[in-house]
This record gives sequence, structure tokens and C-alpha cells, in this order.
Amino acid sequence: MLIAFMNLRQRLYFTEIGRVAGRVESGIPVGEDRISRAGSIADAVGGQGVCLSDVVKSGLTVELRRLDGIDQIRDFPQWVEIANRTDAYLLHAVSCLPTNGNFWLRMAMVRQAIAEVPTSLEHFMRLSQLYAPAEADVLRARLLLLGRLSPIGLSALAPIWKADVKVACSQRFSWSVKGLPPARPEVRSYLAEIAGDADGSRLPWCRP
Repeated sequence: MLIAFMNLRQRLYFTEIGRVAGRVESGIPVGEDRISRAGSIADAVGGQGVCLSDVVKSGLTVELRRLDGIDQIRDFPQWVEIANRTDAYLLHAVSCLPTNGNFWLRMAMVRQAIAEVPTSLEHFMRLSQLYAPAEADVLRARLLLLGRLSPIGLSALAPIWKADVKVACSQRFSWSVKGLPPARPEVRSYLAEIAGDADGSRLPWCRP
């Protein structure tokens, strides 16, 4: 009874981040002031060690939206501060839900934005792939990350992205690749190698 009451109290306290996350995920505009306030509440999720899955997931949506709303070039000092907060939140999130492939992917994306360290990214991406090998939105996000990697990072993560490309392009009309930016030359070379396996997809991205 006491645990149930504590869980309810935590959910009530963090209600605002759930509301904001719902609007963000639905594509409804949210003002930057409200995002900033919700972000401060989300920071407390990790600070207080809250591991309720719905609260942690909503908090991550808010954290990522807050980071995306800052101009990395014009407001670099603020961006670094918020990026570090987001990174700290992600460490908490994966400690609560270590089998969530999306969380490991977001960790890779934030770390890559801060400073690309291929060995670190490889670890996070492997865990993302392990726990979400063919989950459409996570697979798509991993493929999007390909476009941000340096040539060194792309080479280091080749076994991971090759597996993702093969999964995505073996699915007929795969949503995972629809609308993606044109594949990089290294990816197109690999697509040529697996052309027979990728014939199930009619989407241009999957053509060598």
C-alpha cells in the first residue's frame, strides 16, 4: 500500500512532463518557456532516482526536445550545459530500463553530438540493436545517425549499420528507410553487395 501511494505521489508530481511529452510526441507546438520548465522537472527524475517507466520515458522526450531547441552554434555554452544534463538523464534512464533499445540509441546520439568516440558509440549502438533489432522507429533513427558519423566512426560501426541496412532493406516498403536522406557512398557500396537480399524493398534508398 505504501509503495503504491509513493508511486502515485511521484506520478502526480511529474504530471507536467507527461503533458508536455504528449504534445511533443503528437507534433503539437510547445513554447520554449514551457519546455524549459518541464526540463527542470525532468532533471529531478534522475536526481530523485525515480524509475517509473512512464515518467522516465516522458522525461526523456522533454530532455531531448529541450536540447533540440537550443542552437548549438549561437548558444554553444547553453547547449553544452543542457547536453550534459541530457546525458546524465540518459544514464539514469538506462539504469532504470536497461533493455530499452531506444534509450541506448539516444545515448549514442547525444554522445556523438558532444564528441564522437567510436568505441563508446559502438557499445551503445550494439545494445540498441540487441534490444530493438527491428523496431521500426528505433531502426530508422539508427539509420539517420549514419549521416552524422565521421568517416572513422562510420568505419568503426560498420558491422552494426550493415546489419541494420540489411534488415531495413529486406522489408518490402519498409517505413524505416522511407524519406531518409540519400545513402552515403559506403552504404551504397554495401547495398550493391547485398542486392539480391535487398530485392524485397522497392524503395529508392535501398537501391545500389
